[in-house]
Amino acid sequence: MTEQKAPSSKSEWQQHWRLAGTSQLGTALGVMHLFSLGVLIEPVSVAQGWSRASVASGLTIVAFFSIISASLVGRLIDKVGPRRIAIPGVIAYSMAFALLGFTTASVWHWWAGWVLVGITLQFVTPTVWTAAVASRFVGGRGFAIAVVLAGTGVASSLNPIITSYLASFWGWRGGFIGTAMIWLVVVLPLCILFFFSASDKDRKSGSTGAQQQTLSGVHWRKAVFSSLFIRLALGALLTTIVILGFSINFAAMMTDAGMPAAQGAAMAGVMGITSIAGRLTTGLLLDRFSTRAPLIATLAFVLPAVACIIMMRFDGSILQSAVVACLIGIAVGADTDIAAYLTARYFGLRFFGTLFGTIIAILSIAIGLGPLLAAFIFDRTGSYMDFYRIGVVLSLSSAAIMFTLSLSNAGRGVNLPSKSE
Repeated sequence: MTEQKAPSSKSEWQQHWRLAGTSQLGTALGVMHLFSLGVLIEPVSVAQGWSRASVASGLTIVAFFSIISASLVGRLIDKVGPRRIAIPGVIAYSMAFALLGFTTASVWHWWAGWVLVGITLQFVTPTVWTAAVASRFVGGRGFAIAVVLAGTGVASSLNPIITSYLASFWGWRGGFIGTAMIWLVVVLPLCILFFFSASDKDRKSGSTGAQQQTLSGVHWRKAVFSSLFIRLALGALLTTIVILGFSINFAAMMTDAGMPAAQGAAMAGVMGITSIAGRLTTGLLLDRFSTRAPLIATLAFVLPAVACIIMMRFDGSILQSAVVACLIGIAVGADTDIAAYLTARYFGLRFFGTLFGTIIAILSIAIGLGPLLAAFIFDRTGSYMDFYRIGVVLSLSSAAIMFTLSLSNAGRGVNLPSKSE
């Protein structure tokens, strides 16, 4: 392999900051259903006479479609480019979410609406946005991916406020419709103006040479069955199960340990803030120490185990709860970023959409499994102690798996060499 010097991160950001910013907002739009539904569960339940479980089951429907469709959409991204997926996807997903505001009294109508959300969501997943950014950033790829995925933190901060404000004036129906329209008006023009991946630019100019050079890499059939890919996906899955089990049940874990509800909610907010910091810090570290990426992943995936150990001896203090929130927040910010970065580094960009889409599909299993596991253990035992014990095992196992990547010659990657190589 002929070594090439990677472009400087500064020059990449000067050229493509609009793409990164648009992709961050696109990522934020793509989690609109997660962070808006939380403030609408109660009013929908009261108004429609449904159980809260029936209302929240929409997320289960969405997770199902993510599991079966994410890799297929990734393959489509590789074929036609992210732009042709993102622009119609932004429109379709926003309209599908708005249609939830027109739900009738039938819960079957509600579930049908979530089927539409689940289908259209696949066209605005992180795979779409990271594929475009990964094709444009090399020297600063880790931080660029982190900026894009920090859109989930942006959404977790803004969406509850926006949706709650709209619902206070126009009811829960207005909350769905208004939130969808706001994100559509913001993101769609930016996509039209600035969302061009390397392959999209090549198609627009009619050039093929640059595209072939940029989109080099291992064929997806060879990659997906390789030991390297299986270890990467499995390591990310195990730690994500623990992270999501913590994230969704964190406030309940705090109050169960004797902390007042208000303080538990505040600590959950700390987790959201540190998740953004965790993403950006992880991205900078991946760029600075690119050849040590598996070791960075190993350290990040150990953090949930440390949090579990602290919770096993939790004394209800604000200091301990803040430490746990920070540890989980950093891990939340690191897991998907690491998976995206290592996918591009190890297997190239030619089939990045297919491969990262497959990982997203696998991680979608954790969405249903992690929170359910924690809640099931509490229902059966009256505490989360067994979840913490399981969490230590899963987290340390995932860290050990990531460490093995650093021992593999294949782990040096097939992509363009980094500036540190």
